[in-house]
Amino acid sequence: LMLPLAALAVVDVAFMVAEWIPVWTEAVEYVRNDQRFDEVYLINCQNLTPSLELMQRFDVIFVGGGEYKDQEDFGDNLADYVDGGGFVVSIFFAFFYYPEEGFGIGGRWLEDCYTPYKTVIGDWFYYFVRDYRDLNILEPEHPIFQGVSHLKDVRDHFLLELQPGAREIADFTYYPGIAINADNTVVGLDYDCSDYSEWTGDGFLIMANAACWLAAQTDVRETSWGVLKAEFE
Repeated sequence: LMLPLAALAVVDVAFMVAEWIPVWTEAVEYVRNDQRFDEVYLINCQNLTPSLELMQRFDVIFVGGGEYKDQEDFGDNLADYVDGGGFVVSIFFAFFYYPEEGFGIGGRWLEDCYTPYKTVIGDWFYYFVRDYRDLNILEPEHPIFQGVSHLKDVRDHFLLELQPGAREIADFTYYPGIAINADNTVVGLDYDCSDYSEWTGDGFLIMANAACWLAAQTDVRETSWGVLKAEFE
């Protein structure tokens, strides 16, 4: 599905993260300044579990880990949201689940393997590497890399495995990078996009492009269903 990002209408998104202090200000500000987006909300899920109805207001949801109020309910709602036609960009700390510390996303999101990378369960420290690496783009023609020049000196990485059917479109040589799940409904970014991140280049543009590419597939889903219905009528 090589849909041109320039043809998109405006996209409505929400950052549904759970942090004690505001650490997503730069990412949110970047997306708000991108004319491809209309509504851009930052929803702190530390004391609130968004309902499925609230999630369905948005074309794409960004998740980035954190101490969610109810890890299981949030994960169930997020899975239902994707099943109902929504899309998710899963960022860095969203790929580990540490229930003893109340960190990460559980429920059906974890159990039914929606993400392109397998979630690390337990203490993330053993899967964490600090090693400055540049992004290797494996599919430069993919719309997620439209306008992207480089992403260099990325400091932090998780050692993650691909889910069955997922494909990686970029990596950091020895570490995972950017992947898409088998259903083309979730993009995974194995680099930090919070204010604590350390890199140079187009990290936020890749994040924004991923959301636009996912949202563009809404029409493809509807068209495909219409063709399928016609075949049986």
